[in-house]
Amino acid sequence: MKYKVNAMPIRVDDEVKVLRGAKDGRGKDGHKGVKGKEGKVVAVVRKKYAIHVERCERDNVKGKAVFIPIDPSNVVITSLKMDRNRRDILTRRALASDKTGGASGNK
Repeated sequence: MKYKVNAMPIRVDDEVKVLRGAKDGRGKDGHKGVKGKEGKVVAVVRKKYAIHVERCERDNVKGKAVFIPIDPSNVVITSLKMDRNRRDILTRRALASDKTGGASGNK
């Protein structure tokens, strides 16, 4: 792990890879699958517990491209958009994991 943490809150502009979902047009709406796709997070819809990823789209009935809502537990963050607050969180967690002996605690 690059940052020595197991989990981080997801934000817009983080780069993610989708690990779960339909792969080849087996989506419940008949859309192309999203499994294995990578892209930036375009929106975080907290009300629906979903995120929208850049290249995960389908056409609606009118022919307009709309984002497929993806559950955040089905993705892995490949690259973080760093800012001061996130850097502070990562350094604090890295120090705590060094004191306890690892990212997952004493096991």
